[in-house]
Amino acid sequence: MLLIIFISLILHCFAKDCPSDWQRFHNKCFREVTKYVTFSQAIDACNEMDASLAKIESSEEQIWIEETFMDDYDKGDYDSIWIGLMRFKAKDHDSSSFRWLSGEVVNFTNWHPVEPNNIGGMQFCVALWGRKDTHEGTWFDAKCDKKYRALCQRPFDGLPRFSSEKPKAKVFNYAIREEYRLLDDANQEMERISIRIWAMSALNMILIVILVGMIILGDFSHSPLGCLFFWKKRTSTTDGNGQNGGIVNHNYTDTT
Repeated sequence: MLLIIFISLILHCFAKDCPSDWQRFHNKCFREVTKYVTFSQAIDACNEMDASLAKIESSEEQIWIEETFMDDYDKGDYDSIWIGLMRFKAKDHDSSSFRWLSGEVVNFTNWHPVEPNNIGGMQFCVALWGRKDTHEGTWFDAKCDKKYRALCQRPFDGLPRFSSEKPKAKVFNYAIREEYRLLDDANQEMERISIRIWAMSALNMILIVILVGMIILGDFSHSPLGCLFFWKKRTSTTDGNGQNGGIVNHNYTDTT
């Protein structure tokens, strides 16, 4: 045990810092993706750097991320930034339905006061609030096809690690599959909603055309509905001499 501690101290003396363009916080290295990307694109961008979307595990880490990656921006909602948290139960609205992409439960949260709200049942992914107000940096759920910046993290490899725990590959793979399944479900649901909206709009247009035609061409003067069309004057029948002909009774014979 003493030998391990001694070797650890020696390695620590020669430990390198995070790679260039990465920022260190304790045993993690962070880097932002400044290009505006969807949640799925953010995962790919981090993976290309041998990293994953950030997992925020303490208030201290939360404050450091806000000060390091959010203070220099002032572009409103576009300055929001994706983190590696998403909803694993599409129909649930509370915060207990969220998991980190590693499959781990969420022990620390920093939700915006009105979040998560899952508006429209389509907000599966999580970002940090980008507006410069009292809630800057708080978490909110959003549609995964929104485009924000992204925050990637990777382990700080300069410090030796003696843990024998193996990566939870099955859990992680499950998380990724579930993430893409939710995205696919969301896209399919949007298509179904669009079809329904189009069909209802077409039906409404047909009904409006029929109603307008009835109003223009129809004669409601002798109908109980006539009071609704007050601008149409009642017409009367007249004989050739301009007298009111009224109703003719063909069974009547004038004997005078």
